[in-house]
Amino acid sequence: MVLYNIGVRLYKQNEWNKAVKWLKLSFEALQHESKNLKAEEKSIRIIKVIAACHVSEGKFSHGLSALELASRFKEVANDPDFLFLKIKMLAGLKRNTELKRCLKEVVGHNECSVKMCLAACEAATECSPALAKEFYNKLIERFPEDSTVYVQKFYFLIHQQMLDAAASLIKYGKFRTY
Repeated sequence: MVLYNIGVRLYKQNEWNKAVKWLKLSFEALQHESKNLKAEEKSIRIIKVIAACHVSEGKFSHGLSALELASRFKEVANDPDFLFLKIKMLAGLKRNTELKRCLKEVVGHNECSVKMCLAACEAATECSPALAKEFYNKLIERFPEDSTVYVQKFYFLIHQQMLDAAASLIKYGKFRTY
């Protein structure tokens, strides 16, 4: 666990390359322990941080490889954090087809909060504004009473210079004025 703690500390200090080295050592050491649920949970936690380091460095293909390594654990398949990291990587790699599939999973996932869904849409914006717009609409369907979704979509539309669409959010009463 000491190796893991060093890796996390380095990650928090934005020393991502060094963090990955320590985290990989931690992962390798863990592989020599007995195979039980605790070891599996630790392995998943280590891989999440390794993937996050790669995202922070912009090494999206390395991060995706780390996530693929984690896919052998059944708990990962439905983990919101893994889905979000995967979205960041796919957006960085501009792999729209896979990104769209992942966005659908996040929006449909019961454990994904509004905040996480909005962050996923924001990540998709960098890769494909059209895809982000489509998923902002899906978020409005999923969270019709949450004003933050409308506000974020409004900012997105303004930023993308889709002014008529932004005005229509206001025109059709999606915002209340105080």
